[in-house]
Amino acid sequence: MSNGQVEEFDVPAIPAGLQPSSFAATLYDSMAPLAAQDSIYNWSLLILCNAIGQMYQLVDDWVRDQPAGLGWTILLDLNRCPTYALAWLGQFVGVRIPAGLTDAQQRAWILSTPGWKRGTPAAMVAAVQATLTGTKSVTLVERDGDPYNLTVKTLTAETPNPTATANAIASQKPAGLVLGTYTPAATQTWATMKTKNTTWAAEQTKYTIWSNTLWNLPPT
Repeated sequence: MSNGQVEEFDVPAIPAGLQPSSFAATLYDSMAPLAAQDSIYNWSLLILCNAIGQMYQLVDDWVRDQPAGLGWTILLDLNRCPTYALAWLGQFVGVRIPAGLTDAQQRAWILSTPGWKRGTPAAMVAAVQATLTGTKSVTLVERDGDPYNLTVKTLTAETPNPTATANAIASQKPAGLVLGTYTPAATQTWATMKTKNTTWAAEQTKYTIWSNTLWNLPPT
């Protein structure tokens, strides 16, 4: 203090590479009385502030008010939420994000709120399709031979990771239902059916329901 005036300190310019709005920069600026000669001592104080700032920067990014919204809202806004926090955000609507989805797919998955439909055929089919390629063809047969049995089939050519597909089914299957052994299978085309059975009557005799025809299964 001098003559009732606040003394000003000549703080050296911060070296390039330190973000002006970062926690470290704010901390360093608040320590202006100690930073006047920092450049003489190889920026020791700046290095200390930067080390401390690294520990708090992530939380600082979350709580800091931004033009797009107030502090903390970034974590609850599906469009602004960082990719690494999407799984945390999804829990509020009962969504478990499958592994391997892109950023855009994760946001779409949360938006579809599959957690609200868990246990329904639509939820199981959607979970399976997220692991498939191509046309993402899925056949789901409820009460397959028993009121509590469930059968799911996918195309071999469209199932790059059968284990991931089986896990996706299990993640949406309601408790109490029994999932039969899941294995991808190749379906028939009209050409292969015509080759095997020359007449429609022969086709009807061999396959009693359309799903059996598609998957080349024996009559039930």
